[in-house]
Amino acid sequence: MPGIRQWRIVTRVFTFIESSVFERLVPIYLDDDEYTELQQYLIQNPEAGQLVRGSGGVRKLRWVRPGMGKRGGLRVIYFVRYEPNELWMLSLYAKARQENIPGHLLKQLLEAFRNG
Repeated sequence: MPGIRQWRIVTRVFTFIESSVFERLVPIYLDDDEYTELQQYLIQNPEAGQLVRGSGGVRKLRWVRPGMGKRGGLRVIYFVRYEPNELWMLSLYAKARQENIPGHLLKQLLEAFRNG
């Protein structure tokens, strides 16, 4: 008699909330399909980005764009909020254009976004 396997599929539902900065920058770096791919990745891996020290929980995800090579990578700045399930998309930038943003500045960005 064959064994019985049970699979439990857990589907997460997240709401993506974009800051005005992110909203302005995303079409510069990602087309609709690429942004959908990023969103699907974050839904499955909400804590994939590295926590930025001193930022109050902001994460930085290294995201590679297809065909762009190492220098074409993006940094996606976001915050995960689990109650309710929200991904706050704060900013993004090209690796080649900007170095790391200090944690205290990301914390200020998070607080400004949180306070409306």
